[in-house]
Amino acid sequence: MGVPLSRKTRVERKALAAPKMLTSVKAFKEAGANANSGWALGGASGQTSSVGGGKVFSLSGQRRKPYVPRDEEYYTIMYDEEPRITTDVTCTICKGFERSAKIQCRVCGRNCHTNCFERRYRGDEQAMEASKRADTEAGWTCADCENLGQLLDEYETSMLMDKFDEYDSDQSTQITVEEYIEFQKDLCLESEGIEMSKEREEEERELFGNIDISGDGAINWWEFLTAKSIHFLNKKPKSYVLKQLTPREIKRIRDIFKANDMSYHGVLDREEAVKVMKEWMNSVGLESPDGDYSKYLLTSSCVIPWDTFIREHAVTIIAARINNVGKQHFLPVKRKS
Repeated sequence: MGVPLSRKTRVERKALAAPKMLTSVKAFKEAGANANSGWALGGASGQTSSVGGGKVFSLSGQRRKPYVPRDEEYYTIMYDEEPRITTDVTCTICKGFERSAKIQCRVCGRNCHTNCFERRYRGDEQAMEASKRADTEAGWTCADCENLGQLLDEYETSMLMDKFDEYDSDQSTQITVEEYIEFQKDLCLESEGIEMSKEREEEERELFGNIDISGDGAINWWEFLTAKSIHFLNKKPKSYVLKQLTPREIKRIRDIFKANDMSYHGVLDREEAVKVMKEWMNSVGLESPDGDYSKYLLTSSCVIPWDTFIREHAVTIIAARINNVGKQHFLPVKRKS
């Protein structure tokens, strides 16, 4: 066990471990509750939200059945409306306009001089490696867009810091698998009055592995906050999450959706929708660990309009902002029935 540290010291150590995470957070402006969708991160179960009747929206000239989510304010992304793509030609670091080599964020379109980036992130091997993908189809995400914690409110961020400290018993700013399992065992005994079963422990270890993207056997503050941010975003009104998508993100997924829309009506069947998810994941450099891409389709419908597709997968699109490639990623999967 380490020497107990003050909260201020713990915050400062987290800042050193992941400085890009402790930027200002946006206020959560939308009210209203949203039922848990039917997907989980790492196997945690949720509930599928129900919908009712309401305002009718047009999709490629076709009238559809009324659809109203639990949001107080309905918001959608039109299928036939071309996203307005803009590019900031100034360097986000030096604010200069020089036409020297730049790298561009695939999410927001902001640029950064290669030399400025290398000076700022010298010694950060992960950041330097990620920047090499800026000129590929998968692209690169800037630190601001990669910081999903900015999408939470101050209360949620503070709560996550406290929860991280509860897990991190030795206050090393990392949660080991032993600390995680021990905490879950105590929680199970306290809340349910029973010892954790071997099967439950294996599930918890699998969940730990899903959050430990680096695979080093410990969850750092960055991994913890990213995974939990995705969890919190799933609980927010879908209209709020949709508004966080950028035109570049919308265009990428919509172009793939349209390429598979053989009817040109903005509607896919399940097989086509799974194909869209696979092609989109591959386009951002991500793969399914077991080759099954159907689990990333978060709706159970057999016929999936664009409106439903984009609303159900907005969190997935945001989760892909993290500069990870291959089979290690934070993308949510549909919970098992």
